[in-house]
Amino acid sequence: KIPEIQEQSLPHATLAALEPALYVVATPLGNMEDITHRAVRILTKADMLAVEDTRNTGKLLNMLGIPNEGRMRTHHAHNERDAGNVE
Repeated sequence: KIPEIQEQSLPHATLAALEPALYVVATPLGNMEDITHRAVRILTKADMLAVEDTRNTGKLLNMLGIPNEGRMRTHHAHNERDAGNVE
């Protein structure tokens, strides 16, 4: 398990709430310890997470100690029409 990143160890500016926007976060492909503080902060504070695979993202959130709370929504090429993203 990856040690949880304590918010008090992050720079003060990172503690603020996220501005309303679309944030694209790269997640590690191999070593989960390669995730950045910025990625952890955004994954923690975002209202919704549009993900390709909820199983993999769920594992990542669990390892980081980030609650999911039903925030994940699948989004990939096979469900674009169902999500209303294709005209």
